[in-house]
Amino acid sequence: MCTGADFILLRGKRCAEKSVVVTHAGETVRVLPLDEDTTLVLSFPEGSNTLEIRSGAVRITEADCGGDCVRCGKIENAGSSIVCLPHRLSITITGDGPDGVSR
Repeated sequence: MCTGADFILLRGKRCAEKSVVVTHAGETVRVLPLDEDTTLVLSFPEGSNTLEIRSGAVRITEADCGGDCVRCGKIENAGSSIVCLPHRLSITITGDGPDGVSR
C-alpha cells in the first residue's frame, strides 16, 4: 500500500494500488480496493456469490453454482482471476505489478 509521498512517486514512477474488478455478463459492476477488508454478497439472476477481501487477497467463500469458484481459493496478484461460469461472473485483480507497484 502506498502512503503519503509514496502515493505520488515511488522510484520516480506513479504508484498503482491493486483493485478488485467484479464483472457480470461482460459489464463491470464493482471496483473495490484490495487493501480494504470487506465481505460482499453479489446477487444476479443466475445466482449469488459471496466475495471476501481480506489481508490483500480476494476469494469467493460461498456460491450457489456448485462450488468450483469456491474451490479456486484466494488470489492476490495483479492479473489473477476467479471465474464463475454459471453466474457469468469474473473477479480480476488489476495493478501494474504483482505487488501493485509500478515499475
